[in-house]
Amino acid sequence: MNKLLKSLSAFALPIVLLGCGAMSPIRVLDPNSPAMQINGFKVIPPQRAGWQFSSTDSLVGFYRLLSLPEAPGASENEPQTFVITVETLRAASDDIATVDGLIRYTGRFSSAVSPERRQRLVEHTLSAYRDHGTDCVSFNAVVEEQPRKSLLEIRGAGFVCRHPSSSGHVVRGMYSERHAAGVQTHSSEPDVREAENVLKSVEFMLLRP
Repeated sequence: MNKLLKSLSAFALPIVLLGCGAMSPIRVLDPNSPAMQINGFKVIPPQRAGWQFSSTDSLVGFYRLLSLPEAPGASENEPQTFVITVETLRAASDDIATVDGLIRYTGRFSSAVSPERRQRLVEHTLSAYRDHGTDCVSFNAVVEEQPRKSLLEIRGAGFVCRHPSSSGHVVRGMYSERHAAGVQTHSSEPDVREAENVLKSVEFMLLRP
């Protein structure tokens, strides 16, 4: 297993991605790649070099290994990593039929933590808005994790939008970064800007059966 896969196996917020089943093999993403069309949406991928990606029929994930720890005794399970995912999800119509329901749906996902990984929710915000003719909710979350002696921090942000052509589906886009708490050996600001551009590029498409 390469270093990127090792880092993803310990990632918190994109656990939904790793549990999706038939992901395609992780491949290197060519810079300046054109828009990718997934069932329910299309998205312009990151345009800089250094990204890898994988996908299913309803999800695409972009991965970047920013750095590995150099401290004595540090584990390869504690690198600085960055992930972007966009996916179409089926949701119970009653859960997302109203703005309040969409907020609750988004909150359940974005505030979830894993007791097994000794995670603790530190910050969490939700905000409803309208975009592309449908209701959406943006979220930000900070999670602390202490699976071993080292304290890790995961920062994530993104959105959930009710799909405009299907009341029973949502499109969820997010990015998240994982690193040792208080230690960022590589500035993630360019990656955050690129992730925000990726999420802003999302356009809804008709869902295939």
